[in-house]
Amino acid sequence: MDKGAIILARRYARAYLDLFFDTLTITSYHSFERAADIFLKNARIGFLLDLSVMSKELKLKEIHRIVRACGLPESSGKIIALVVEHKRGSLLGEVFTQIADLYKRLAKIDECQVASSSVLSDQEKMSIERCLQQQTEATLSFEYRVNPNLIAGICCQTSTLRWEDSVDKKLRRLEQLLKR
Repeated sequence: MDKGAIILARRYARAYLDLFFDTLTITSYHSFERAADIFLKNARIGFLLDLSVMSKELKLKEIHRIVRACGLPESSGKIIALVVEHKRGSLLGEVFTQIADLYKRLAKIDECQVASSSVLSDQEKMSIERCLQQQTEATLSFEYRVNPNLIAGICCQTSTLRWEDSVDKKLRRLEQLLKR
């Protein structure tokens, strides 16, 4: 996407956030990320919404379907309608990307990657999230994955914090002590 299109998408995103920032949540943030991914991978969606052969009513109906399918907040239908009215539907993926990026920065959301030696239960995830939220006093967005290299443990990393509790870490520490 060219620089001019990115700048325009950012303007739409800023206008949307100026009006609706206070109504958004971390769930909204994830929904905009998901919508951006869908629209960037399927650019034809925006193109189809730009077609003048589609009636305004049909376009609005499809916009509401998109909002529901992506789990977007209802307010996002307004920015989608505006972008489509301006015949810039092909920008929707980038608009959603810019909304997510700007919201993440303004709401001070930090990404937290959690790697574990096995799949974590929902209860274990909630416990980890509660503990890390308290430690960082920040809004965290969690991403979980299994790392078979970890031996019976867990590793959490944000932009400012790294915490690990695993047999692998204890073995590395023991190895360092033995080398001394």
